[in-house]
Amino acid sequence: MIKIQLVHVFTFFLALSSVLLYASWINPKYHLLIQTKEFSTEYDSTCLLRMTDLSEAFHYKKHFIHDTYNELMPCIFDLNYNFTANNYIIVFGSNSQIGIQLINILKEKKLNFIEIKDNIHFNIKNKPLFEIIDNMHCCLMFIDLNLLNRKKTQNDDHSDHIGSHEQIMTSTNESRIIDVYAERRKIPLIRVIPDTFNVSKYLTNFSYSLIIPSNIFGPEYNPQNNCIQKALYNCIINNSFNQFCNTDKHYCLASDIALFIYKGIDDYLNNRALFHQYQMKYTNNFQNSNNQSSYFHMNSDFKVINLLKQNILKMYQERKLFSVLKDICPNCFLNNTFIISQNDEKIRFKKKECEAISKNILTITNNLLPNLSKPYVSHVTTLSNLQRVLRCYQINVNMIGQIMALYPLISVEFIIVFSSLKDENFDDLIKIPNILKKYYNCVKISSITQQMIHHKVASEFFPEYVFRNIGVKRARGEYIICGSSDVLMPPAFFMAAEQKLFSPLSYIRSIRENVEPKEIQKVLVDFNDLLSTEIFWADTNHGFQLMANSLLSNACGDFQGCHRLMWNILHAYIENNMIYHVDSIFGFDLTLFNAKILIRYLPGEKHINHIKISTKTPHLNIYTLNSRALIYNGFNSKDIMKRRFWGYGEIT
Repeated sequence: MIKIQLVHVFTFFLALSSVLLYASWINPKYHLLIQTKEFSTEYDSTCLLRMTDLSEAFHYKKHFIHDTYNELMPCIFDLNYNFTANNYIIVFGSNSQIGIQLINILKEKKLNFIEIKDNIHFNIKNKPLFEIIDNMHCCLMFIDLNLLNRKKTQNDDHSDHIGSHEQIMTSTNESRIIDVYAERRKIPLIRVIPDTFNVSKYLTNFSYSLIIPSNIFGPEYNPQNNCIQKALYNCIINNSFNQFCNTDKHYCLASDIALFIYKGIDDYLNNRALFHQYQMKYTNNFQNSNNQSSYFHMNSDFKVINLLKQNILKMYQERKLFSVLKDICPNCFLNNTFIISQNDEKIRFKKKECEAISKNILTITNNLLPNLSKPYVSHVTTLSNLQRVLRCYQINVNMIGQIMALYPLISVEFIIVFSSLKDENFDDLIKIPNILKKYYNCVKISSITQQMIHHKVASEFFPEYVFRNIGVKRARGEYIICGSSDVLMPPAFFMAAEQKLFSPLSYIRSIRENVEPKEIQKVLVDFNDLLSTEIFWADTNHGFQLMANSLLSNACGDFQGCHRLMWNILHAYIENNMIYHVDSIFGFDLTLFNAKILIRYLPGEKHINHIKISTKTPHLNIYTLNSRALIYNGFNSKDIMKRRFWGYGEIT
């Protein structure tokens, strides 16, 4: 009996050592516990329970059922959307200084809210946005901060104005679209208007308009617009100080304006009788309501309030703000040539004033500084040791380094899945710019492991999608995007990663634009013009015409991604000997969710021209009648080409 037990123990340890050896082949950096850990998910909501069933119940049933699940559309805003809520606050332009502070207050007060941060987050000019809002069957209230938004430009160092003429016109058009929808559905609206604008253009007969000064001190994603903000961010991000703003310019605090807006929201929501009367009368049948005299007002009279002229806001001199900054961040003022004058040292604040200024500074450190251990976006790229591949990637990584300097608050990780049949060292082949090193993570696949994968999938070609799955499985980001080594991400990717501008139930895509290697530097010239997003429904209601949808299939592997939960549910990419059109199948798989999926198109992806060899790789023929029938009848590729242990190469 003892001998038999010893044999069993020996067999167990032999098997365990084999597993450990395999784990080290994949990547010595990853401990066994990390490698075998399930793909982490943190959501448990109505959205997921009702829209992620890809089980056999859907087999042989046409999956063009999205209209049946239109009530799930708000899940695109938030996977934890509260379907039982009586009211929701929708904040347009919530990535502005005031918006950031207002969202903090709404969270603190536990109010239900939705953010429409800017046009990269949700393009107001595209129909899907308001179709989603149509399916929010509760009382709504709009807060329009869009006029405060401005794009990041390379000339911001020399500009203190709210925005260029083109940006102002864009904001104007967005405000008009919001007006039309709010008027049609009888939704109360608060709009904030900087006093540098022609205020009369933005007033309506049913909104509550707040006129504010253009100089605002508070948290923002674009800290290049004035001296005090630049100094503050340099202090917080780099722990250094290189500039003193000794001016008489005055600022109001973003937190003060946000608090005033919240008080208006709170007063409105507390008037329960009128609020629910409004809800019953208009929410469920707003499309048929044409009674122009029945608007529900926050007050009986149309309101325009100039917060400065009516002494509602307190203004702070720039020198005062600097004194508080010195107290909060003393380390920034050590070992530098700047010395605060005696007059500045004599500046004293009331306790509440000091707390208000400090609150705006601390919001930056608490809310905006990225947590690199928990990035917002993971970008996965595979890399071989072919010289052509290495040249293209080195060009791209150099450009990424230049772009990243514009986004100090970016929350991203770049995962490189690298394999060399000669077991070469990645660091000897690619030079990562210093500015990028903290964002990079290289997963090294040994030559032995790659040969095992070749044998497993019966292919002699570079196992592109098996390696991508390995990278996706190890990604930590809330959103995961896969790309090619010869493709530079679209400009909006960087801003979206910094300001958290993606959304669940979206298919993130771009379209290839070819560029010669020597022309890649020109990307920066047109960079700001491409900071936008277009959104479309990934409709499959046209049957076999689905195959003609270029946004689903054409060169989508260059830049394609979605929320990490969607990767997990679909088991990522097919893992077999096929390469060509595997990325297209992933796009088709995304259309199998019950609710509609948004295609989030980011323009401006740059593909470096080179000799094309992908056409020589094994093709997955998605255009045969059999393939179309499988997709049309709701089959997911993971049910046909099973990959239970995806992300490990399915090596057994």
